[in-house]
Amino acid sequence: MLTTFSLFFVCHLSQAQDILIMGRVFDDSSEEPLSYVNIGLKGKNIGTVSDRNGFFKLTVPSSLRSDTLFFSSVGYLEEGLSISDISFDEELEVRLSQEVIQLDDFVVMADGKRKYKTYGDRKKTNIRMHTPKFYKGAQIARRISLKDYPAALASVQIGIYINDVDSLFVRVRVFDINERSGEPGEELLKRNVVENIGRKTGFVKIDLQDQGVMIEGDFFISIEFLDVSLKSKSNNFTIYARQSKPSGLKRVQFIRFGSYGDWVPRKERGITSLVYALGATISY
Repeated sequence: MLTTFSLFFVCHLSQAQDILIMGRVFDDSSEEPLSYVNIGLKGKNIGTVSDRNGFFKLTVPSSLRSDTLFFSSVGYLEEGLSISDISFDEELEVRLSQEVIQLDDFVVMADGKRKYKTYGDRKKTNIRMHTPKFYKGAQIARRISLKDYPAALASVQIGIYINDVDSLFVRVRVFDINERSGEPGEELLKRNVVENIGRKTGFVKIDLQDQGVMIEGDFFISIEFLDVSLKSKSNNFTIYARQSKPSGLKRVQFIRFGSYGDWVPRKERGITSLVYALGATISY
């Protein structure tokens, strides 16, 4: 069945022959604008996310006119729109439909019977690393290796060293492992979990206990940068890090520089011994 989006769409050519695409995304059922929808060209590192009111704009080189522009959000069906089919003089309106999700049975135990364990990082260090620039849809991902499973994902933590912004909206992503490439694979979190970090520092915990995410092996946790309000031009935002022994063929962390961009191993960007301070708490 063909699924449509809802977005108010405008497109025109700039003097440099780039294609400027602007629009707005809506939910098909509720007619409400959809915030933080991932929009981009697969494998081209060209992408963005819609803002809190569903609006977006994206510049695409005219040489990619034959490519497909994709739209996706957690809990919705992904669809693509051929750039060559876009009329520069018309306003297009399409609707993004919700995905029917069958959640696995999830047994909630009383807190007194649960056992919690934190993997990854939860302690401050004197080492810090900068995050990717605030490209909308940029992500940092950290691999978590479990010793005991299956288990339920209770929360994720991000260690923030310096936070010189007024507000910062992030989205939590959870992926399984792509066995072929070792990079983040299929999405495990079936609902949007968006958090305004604001100006918090230290280890910021994002609760996931009501999301029903069951883990059955190694997985990736990821923080996706969505919307930032800067209080100064310095926009200084750094994350705690720690030194790590080489992991061989098992890649521990990846970066994605925008919606639908390629996952890049952090190790291949010249830093081989530092790992972003991301952690996950699981319960048995």
